Amino acid sequence: SNAFANANALNLSGLSGLKRVGVGSSSFRRAGTSNALHVRECPSLKSVVIGDDSFAGFGMIEIASVPVLEELQIGASCFAAASFELKGGV
Repeated sequence: SNAFANANALNLSGLSGLKRVGVGSSSFRRAGTSNALHVRECPSLKSVVIGDDSFAGFGMIEIASVPVLEELQIGASCFAAASFELKGGV
């Protein structure tokens, strides 16, 4: 919680052993329409859980090529200004 306040991107790509992503509340709060969360090509990823008020100012969330994803939980007030994309293999 309350982590990475000044980060403008989180890119999780090509991590074959990644099984779970958990982001606490009020994390990644830097505002900007070009700020983005990308989760791509993580073939073992089963769970993405994002706490309330995280990524609130980010402009995009992309989740792609995560074929065994079972859980996607996004808390209140997350990605308020974002476009949201789920792409094939989800």
